[in-house]
Amino acid sequence: MRVYTNNTRVNVSLEVDGKPVVFKLKPLTFAQKSEFASMPTATSIDQMRVLIKALQFTLVSASGIQDEDGNPWQLSHDAEGLVASESIDALIGVPEMAPVSLVAIGLLKSIPSEGELCDAGGNVIPGVTVALGK
Repeated sequence: MRVYTNNTRVNVSLEVDGKPVVFKLKPLTFAQKSEFASMPTATSIDQMRVLIKALQFTLVSASGIQDEDGNPWQLSHDAEGLVASESIDALIGVPEMAPVSLVAIGLLKSIPSEGELCDAGGNVIPGVTVALGK
């Protein structure tokens, strides 16, 4: 049996326009998971709120992303160390975020397996891999 701590990093690697993009996520703490227990999920707006909170809690860093001028772009964090709203706003509508969102939501239940990432239907998502590390 393996135990993963909050220092474990879940690296989601994808290829966008032939270039590597890597998101580092961290497992949720019990206190963070508990916050989700009382959140409603009945409507699509509720589900979006859950996704945004999951991304704020789990995202640590991102590399390989450029802004609209082609300059390197990094996540910004708030005073509590969570990903800032402006970073979430920039990422949330980007189609390539779907695999990262899938992992962030999945961290509510467990640490993902290393290797290829599958969608909800069990189909491998091409060009996306998950690795565990520090």
